Amino acid sequence: MKRKFLTLLTVGSFAFFASCGNQGTEKKTEEKDKTAKKEECTYAFDLENTSVKWTAYKTTEKIGVSGTFDSLIVSNTQKANSIAGVFENATFEIPVATVNSNAPDRDKKILAHFFGVLDKTTMITGGVKKLGDKKSSVSIEMNGIQKDVETESLIRNDSIILSSVIDLAQWKAQPAVDSLNTVCYDLHKGSDGVSKLWPEVKIEISSKVQKDCK
Repeated sequence: MKRKFLTLLTVGSFAFFASCGNQGTEKKTEEKDKTAKKEECTYAFDLENTSVKWTAYKTTEKIGVSGTFDSLIVSNTQKANSIAGVFENATFEIPVATVNSNAPDRDKKILAHFFGVLDKTTMITGGVKKLGDKKSSVSIEMNGIQKDVETESLIRNDSIILSSVIDLAQWKAQPAVDSLNTVCYDLHKGSDGVSKLWPEVKIEISSKVQKDCK
């Protein structure tokens, strides 16, 4: 019995000291990690991974028709230690002639009967007013009118996405909406036989930046 007790005591003591030894090692590792140099990253704009998507709505059921612009000019970006910092002073120009709805005949109608009705709008221009992780603000100018637009924003995985639904009436573009609806009258009819083109358009701007960490 005495030998059995001594054996248990020896095993228990070894386990205790081994456990204490592990805690000491873990503590030293944690302290080493804390003193390790933190990785520093810089971000830069990448035009090749930047796009503008739009969605217009037709029929009373509000069926979406989506497209893009094949050309985008972005200026005044900068290298920064945050994604938001890259676009802090950014401005943009979108040549309307590059509108692309994946239907060439429709693109011609949009260019002639929508943008062609607007005043001196060969470019949609604008710039970043404020960038946040959830809410942002950009300016958009067309038809000779500049408006600030509040957007939802998402900054994740080296990318930023801004999205908003704009009302073209704010740019006094309803005549252009009506003009396009007239030439696409039958195509904009729904099951109720009513032809409609909505003045609301959803805009989504997305950009994946270049990341360099040291």
